[in-house]
Amino acid sequence: MSELLIDGPETLALLYGESFYIFPQDANAALTHVVATPKTEPIIKPIAEKTKAPVPQTPTVVIAPEPPVSQPQNPVSPPVVAEDRKPGITWKTKPTSKVLFVLQISEFRNPDLLNLLKKIVDSLKLAVELVGFGQIDGTVHLEEFDRMPNPYAVIFDSEVWGGAENPVQLGKGEVYFSHRLEVLQNDQDLKRELWAYLKQLKEKLQ
Repeated sequence: MSELLIDGPETLALLYGESFYIFPQDANAALTHVVATPKTEPIIKPIAEKTKAPVPQTPTVVIAPEPPVSQPQNPVSPPVVAEDRKPGITWKTKPTSKVLFVLQISEFRNPDLLNLLKKIVDSLKLAVELVGFGQIDGTVHLEEFDRMPNPYAVIFDSEVWGGAENPVQLGKGEVYFSHRLEVLQNDQDLKRELWAYLKQLKEKLQ
């Protein structure tokens, strides 16, 4: 009888069935129950592929270029500021004066005409401290009287103003207009006319 090749539990199961008992030589040894288990293929679970952690990406900073400064097609030139006009009257006042006698600069330099002005002031009996002066040395503009330092003035030059009757309200003051002294000195009618104006002015100064 040829030998039977027993190479594992599957061969034993074919010969003796699924269950059989092995009796050891030692009678005292426990009975061993052997279960022939057919060979099964091991269950191989696929190992999940390790997911790679996403590599954090460094945010890219994009610097936007500055928008170009638009230049006006027709640049506007700054307005030209006109210089202030040179005043035609130079005020020569004092702290106590209230009335200004204004003459042409040429008449201030004429002793005879200055003497005539002195007689006019004396005849009015005006206190010297109440009288100031003005000197005309250029073209007179009416807005100059807005800055007149005293409330009253007598302008000895009819060409400065040829308008309404005396007195004329200019700025915050009253202004009387008369003729130049060189005209008054030989004209009695003009002297009387000036005298009437000055009497009104004296009443306002009292």
